[in-house]
Amino acid sequence: METVLAKCFALAEPWTVEATDLSNRVLEAERRIICESKRLGPAPRDLILRYFQSGIGKWEGSCLNKDELRVHVAFQRLNLFESQGGDSI
Repeated sequence: METVLAKCFALAEPWTVEATDLSNRVLEAERRIICESKRLGPAPRDLILRYFQSGIGKWEGSCLNKDELRVHVAFQRLNLFESQGGDSI
């Protein structure tokens, strides 16, 4: 999705998306980079075909971000109520 956004908004390389969440479980799921195809919404079809692989069989209705997309995403746990050292505010 990030490269699709880069193409739509003409972002210059290099670029990175910081994907954060409070939950390690959610981050692990997102690292797999599999999502429901309908989440791509109004992205142009040619970009979807270029950057996403459609699932088949039990994965039908899902899509996988291709490697060209994955290299731009950095995942990390973030709790806005904790300081960088892990202490609560």
